[in-house]
Amino acid sequence: MTSSSNTPVSGNKKTKWHVLFGGFFGYMFDAMDILLLAVAMPVIIADLGISRADGGLLATATMVGIGFSSIIVGWCADTYGRRKTLFWSLIIFSVLTMAIAYTSTWFEILVLRFLAGLGLGGVWSIIVSYITETWPAKQRGRAASFVLSSFPVGAGLAAFLAYLIIPTFGWRALFLCGGGAIIAAL
Repeated sequence: MTSSSNTPVSGNKKTKWHVLFGGFFGYMFDAMDILLLAVAMPVIIADLGISRADGGLLATATMVGIGFSSIIVGWCADTYGRRKTLFWSLIIFSVLTMAIAYTSTWFEILVLRFLAGLGLGGVWSIIVSYITETWPAKQRGRAASFVLSSFPVGAGLAAFLAYLIIPTFGWRALFLCGGGAIIAAL
């Protein structure tokens, strides 16, 4: 709780800025990861010879993983700590997204997207808790909005990287970019 409506629960000025920018980059990579599959989907469908319905199932697997994670992460954060849970959420989706570069079948991608979704779903809920704890009430809306503004940045980054990487190196190389969230985790 706060001692007044304008006082954060914990932290100092340095902490709140660390939360703001760390949250921005963490959520940006979360968005980028989600959109990597979308921008690579036409090439994946052609390369693996799968139907559009099978391609849709890859996206669905990601969303199902995110849904389960959103339920589970609160418990993990309360039990093991938010910092540790956020760290592992970022690491999980980074490593599993990078692993897609080494797949050869639709089923392998399906499993990795579901598991990556388990990491993806935990990021926002933890970041918003940190914002609530470190930013004064009068500034929380702006802080949360700033962090949320990173979603279109991540989407744009996914599209830009696809433009640069897919024609030269192929769709698998694009998924190696998912490792960028490891930087945010550190």
